[in-house]
Amino acid sequence: VPDRLRAWATTELPGQVVVSPSIDWRTGFPYSVVDAYRQFVNAPNSQRFPTHFALDLTVFKTFGVMGRKLDLGVQFFNLTGHDNPRDVISVVSSSRFGELTNNPGRTFGGYMQIRW
Repeated sequence: VPDRLRAWATTELPGQVVVSPSIDWRTGFPYSVVDAYRQFVNAPNSQRFPTHFALDLTVFKTFGVMGRKLDLGVQFFNLTGHDNPRDVISVVSSSRFGELTNNPGRTFGGYMQIRW
């Protein structure tokens, strides 16, 4: 990736709640246009995916359990809902040529960590 900005922070709030946002911006990865025989149509890696942008957030609370620390929380990925495709139809003879696909969209997950 020729141009990339990645930043993150972690802040503890009252009540042992931790908030950790992160941001990722980058120029698109390169890809090559090919024919049905997988031969390059033009110079390799001459095309690029669109610019990628993602804002993620992790929030968790720390609990004491049997003398150990347990972190339980949630994670949000791509909070802004930007279109960040991971695949492209790069076969020039395809009726779907140039179509960007596999966009994960907003994603939600759980977070758990046991500290011994």
